[in-house]
Amino acid sequence: MPIPIAALLLFPLLQTAGTDPRKDYDVQLYRLDLRVQPEEKKLSGRVGVEFRVVADSMSTLVLDIGKDLKEEGAWLVNGSVEDGWKGKKLSMSRKAGLLSIELGKRAKKG
Repeated sequence: MPIPIAALLLFPLLQTAGTDPRKDYDVQLYRLDLRVQPEEKKLSGRVGVEFRVVADSMSTLVLDIGKDLKEEGAWLVNGSVEDGWKGKKLSMSRKAGLLSIELGKRAKKG
């Protein structure tokens, strides 16, 4: 069953030197709710990511949000990200442009 994650200002993954965090999961769905404010040169919004674990297990989802974007939070949602944005708030950390989201427990393959 895909794992739905709702997160603010998250964008596709970046392959890092020596490691490719995409190898542990396969994205099933992206849901974007974006607001463009050209007069302020501002983009804000939310991105939902549903993924299926393809490794034996994983406990951290790593996303590339770039160095100029600001993350506000990440949540594990029940059901599909298409159903809404409410869920359990997850811990996250940032190093350069990579955002690591702790899933709270190891997610198993499938």
